[in-house]
Formats: sequence, structure tokens, C-alpha cells
Amino acid sequence: MTTAIINETARRDFFTCLGIWLSLEVLVFAVLPLVGLAQLSGGFMLWFALSLALGMVGALVLSWGVRMLLKSRPTGDRPRRRVFQALLGQLLSWVGLLGIAFPLLVMSIEIFTNVFAALTG
Repeated sequence: MTTAIINETARRDFFTCLGIWLSLEVLVFAVLPLVGLAQLSGGFMLWFALSLALGMVGALVLSWGVRMLLKSRPTGDRPRRRVFQALLGQLLSWVGLLGIAFPLLVMSIEIFTNVFAALTG
């Protein structure tokens, strides 16, 4: 696999992850509070800033993980797979997914907190 193909795949994955994360940001921090399905309690700016940082870093880390996975594949001159590089690539990909999905975690915490408060109070 040539470096150009690997770089193109990593770039495509980076922008795809940014698009998914941005749509989650808009849904969680704009649409759901506007509709009234979920109201973010105190610390809205903290959650939002943390989500901005984790989303962008998550997309970058996920694209690095994909790049490492593609480079670890066996080729003609290197018939064996690089196991450590493949495992590190998988770990980076999962960490990146956690950063991208952080807005879902924020909204889940808010919804369950509100439901629990309504049920107990």
C-alpha cells in the first residue's frame, strides 16, 4: 500500500469523524435544548468547551489510529504483520471514538439525571 493511499484514507476518515462530531454537537447543544427535550444544567460552557476539545482531538487521534492500522498490514517486502503497531492503532481508534462520542455521553448524563430527579422528587 502506498503512502498516498494511506494518507488519503486517514484524511478522509478525519473529515468524516469531524462531520459526525459536528452533527452530534449541534444535536446535543443546540437542537435538544431548543426543543426542550433536555436542559443542560450548570456548567454548560464547561461541557461545551470540553466537548469541543475532545471532539477535534478525537477525530485526529482516530485518523492516526487508522493510519497506523493501514501501515501495519503485511506487504510484499514485509510479509508479517506488525502486531504492536496494529494494537496501538486499534487503541488509538477507540480513544478517538470516545472523544467523538463525548456529546452523547453529556446528553445521556443530563437526560438520566433529569429522569431520576423526576422519579424521586
